Amino acid sequence: MEFIDYAYYKEVYCGSLEEAEFNRVYPKACAYFYGATRGRVKEKDTSVCFALCELCDIFYEESSHTGLKSESCDGYSVSYADTENTYSLAWDVLTTYLETSGYLYGGNCI
Repeated sequence: MEFIDYAYYKEVYCGSLEEAEFNRVYPKACAYFYGATRGRVKEKDTSVCFALCELCDIFYEESSHTGLKSESCDGYSVSYADTENTYSLAWDVLTTYLETSGYLYGGNCI
């Protein structure tokens, strides 16, 4: 189920990504969202939509930095950012928007 599109992201959420950038990260945001909620979300509401919009922003930031955290030239030192921080931020977004919804419950749903 599609919860948001670019028009929603841009007009309602007031997102800053261009349409091509949004289209590139939206599938990853959806995959993370569906995995974390175990496919329990069946209805569209503002919390669900805003969570997906914010996930798009987070995954765009991750993809645009290419993992490079810092670089030094003279002594040649390179360090890379870990993606663990990205997923920690993504989880924080989900708990902010969906904590009381029951969608993040890890047990069985009957």
